[in-house]
Amino acid sequence: MVLSAALSVLRLSACMAGLSARLCPVAPRRRRAFYLADRPSHRGGHETSRAYGVFVLTAPAFAVNAAFGQNGFLTGALLYLGVRLADRRPILAGVCLGTLTIKPRLGLLIPLFLLLRGHWTVIVSAICTSIALVGLSALIFGIDMWRGYFEHVMPFQRIVAEEGTGVFLRMMPTGFALGRLQGWDASYAMALQAPFSLLALGLTVWTFRKPSAAPEMEQALLLVCVFLFSPYAFNYDMMALVPALFLVLESEIRASRSGPTRLNLMLIALFLLPVITFFLPLGPAILAGSALVLAQRISACRTEEPAPASVSGTN
Repeated sequence: MVLSAALSVLRLSACMAGLSARLCPVAPRRRRAFYLADRPSHRGGHETSRAYGVFVLTAPAFAVNAAFGQNGFLTGALLYLGVRLADRRPILAGVCLGTLTIKPRLGLLIPLFLLLRGHWTVIVSAICTSIALVGLSALIFGIDMWRGYFEHVMPFQRIVAEEGTGVFLRMMPTGFALGRLQGWDASYAMALQAPFSLLALGLTVWTFRKPSAAPEMEQALLLVCVFLFSPYAFNYDMMALVPALFLVLESEIRASRSGPTRLNLMLIALFLLPVITFFLPLGPAILAGSALVLAQRISACRTEEPAPASVSGTN
């Protein structure tokens, strides 16, 4: 029953995304409507925005956040916008990523991405934002707040992560959680996580050491790698993937690849992953498979469209 409902939700979302693509078939890629990062200025932009709204509201990650009262809406938006706006609005992107320090595990690969693409303005903006937030919080609440965080909160978080059981572990689509679900000690579970983290690290370096050839695909790959890399990723944080999946799905439909291709099947799996992880420990496999398929498509795009000689992301 749950699977049937999830598939129905996905069909509705995919239909809306497909409808939006057909309503504005002549829009240039860089002007594709996405109201969080792209202002819909072409005919059909409002329809695309509505389609995106439906896509978000029907996303399993949305339901998980609503059900558990989590902050994935905020952190997901900060992560996605920080990546999406790095080229066009570097200062704003840096503010988003600097604010994301409220949940450091989501930003472990972001500095590498910024360095590889030469987004120096984003880096400076993020550092300044982080320092400002730390200073402001210390000014308002006192330095003892930070001392208490390091002395009490961080050890407690580590205990919960390493010894927690039950539904807590089923909300983590990671190799570490997979090991813990099998009853393994935290050290062995972390060893199981290692190859997934190395894969995410390698794909990030491979993707962003070269000039951009398929921005939507690359952004989606980076976000997938963020969850693949961290041993403590949670399904409610996967709201960050929703807009990236929407843009990739739309580009696939525009390219007349709306059938059951490997990429589309992986998009379906990623879309449903926040719910799948409650029932089946397939998170690491789905994330790793999706990352590899996205990397393959990026490689194909680079072959089809030769990249410019210089990196365009330097700020």
